[in-house]
Amino acid sequence: MGGIHLAGLMLDVTDEQGELEAIAAGGARVGGAGLHGPLHEAIVDNLQDGVYYVDTERRISYWNKGAERLTGYRASEVMGRPCFDNVLSHVDSSGTNLCKRGCPLLDTMRDGVTRTAQIWLRHADGSRRPVQMRTAPIRGVNGEIVGGVEIFNDATGLIEAQDAAAAARRDALTDPLTGLPNRRLLDAVLASRKEDLDGFGRAFAFLLADVDHFKKYNDRYGHAIGDEALKVVAHTLRGAVRGGDTLVRWGGEEFAIVASIDDEAGMHLLADRLLALMRVAQVRTDGRTLSVRVSIGGAIAVQGESLEQVFARADQALLQAKVMGRDRFVLDGARPAGGVPPREAGAV
Repeated sequence: MGGIHLAGLMLDVTDEQGELEAIAAGGARVGGAGLHGPLHEAIVDNLQDGVYYVDTERRISYWNKGAERLTGYRASEVMGRPCFDNVLSHVDSSGTNLCKRGCPLLDTMRDGVTRTAQIWLRHADGSRRPVQMRTAPIRGVNGEIVGGVEIFNDATGLIEAQDAAAAARRDALTDPLTGLPNRRLLDAVLASRKEDLDGFGRAFAFLLADVDHFKKYNDRYGHAIGDEALKVVAHTLRGAVRGGDTLVRWGGEEFAIVASIDDEAGMHLLADRLLALMRVAQVRTDGRTLSVRVSIGGAIAVQGESLEQVFARADQALLQAKVMGRDRFVLDGARPAGGVPPREAGAV
């Protein structure tokens, strides 16, 4: 009497190369006579990953159930069709159609080298789905390449993990209230600028802007409106600096700017623009319109001094600006620049 035969295949999922080789080796026998073809199909059909084989003309000769589930296409819809015949229409992250240029599976059949890539296939419903794919050549009995195999799996979780990691990195360098870069990013920018200064003599300017009377602002109007004031300052300053300059929230009510400026005239030009725009900025909340002002101190970095010395000079200039009446700019102990217009109602 005939018996029931059970077969199993154990694949080390940490050994992607071994998995590919096992599937590709069986692929050369799919459809063949005897036990090998049906057994291999039964095993591969039950993989969670999508698997399909093509011949050297890129016609699909096998399509497992995982491929049906991941793509929405039944095997009967794709068997015998070229894989580039408006089926999956693979694209990369830039939208390039890989079926027409840069097809990993075709390249593998040409040179016998396995490949891994993250791509987006077109699902039967028309949507684009991210997948992680691997390719391997299928070889005949004499070692010649007679086709190729692609194994792919849903990369949505991978994309989400990558996005989460990118968001974590971004959050680590971003002030959550204002959306500006934070002190950590500033440290990296300043280290790079210091190298350029010491190595090539490329000077830079460092400015500190402090919101005037911010404690009184918070005490009088509340922390929520104080936060809105900080956002207004951040947006206004961001719109005033040049594209190559770096604006960060230094901490509390202070903001820092690193600018490609090497002379006093350039410093005064930038500071005058910052002050002028802040004087016409407003905090609008709860039916009230409030003004918010800043004092600015700045220093031009010179070769041979440490970053701490640059900070100290800018900080001393900021202190002098506050002592002299606020709402003004002082360059490293020099005469203040920028007149002080009459304060509007609610100015702080």
